[in-house]
Amino acid sequence: MSSVQHDLPYLDEHVLLVAAPVTRVWAALEEVAASLGVPDSRLGVLMAAVLGTRPVRGFAVSAREPETSLVLSGRHRCSRYQLSFDLGGTPDGRTRLRATSHAAFPGVRGGIYRGVVIRSGAHLVSVRHILQTIARRAAAGRS
Repeated sequence: MSSVQHDLPYLDEHVLLVAAPVTRVWAALEEVAASLGVPDSRLGVLMAAVLGTRPVRGFAVSAREPETSLVLSGRHRCSRYQLSFDLGGTPDGRTRLRATSHAAFPGVRGGIYRGVVIRSGAHLVSVRHILQTIARRAAAGRS
């Protein structure tokens, strides 16, 4: 479990058993984490500007313990958020990969944004996609 203290409200947690050792899952996690956030398209740049995303791409590594945990953080006009990943080996050589989300949605804009992102299920779909991408890359032996 991550030793990072969260000052944001808990949102949810998702766990996936990955058919790969921790070292491969960690490599895949780092690569996927580096690619997360606002895309480098015109629409992505516009969206980041409208939201006031910091960092501009949406996420920055705020804590890192190799092969154990990685915490990504960010903020914009409608929310502050953290996405934490924790890894642990299993006796059969697989890896338990857990993603935990924390976020605050202050004010009216935050409440509307929460509805769009959380209540709509978009957050759930995104986190599951991230975990599945990490698992596929690790199981295939590529990061």
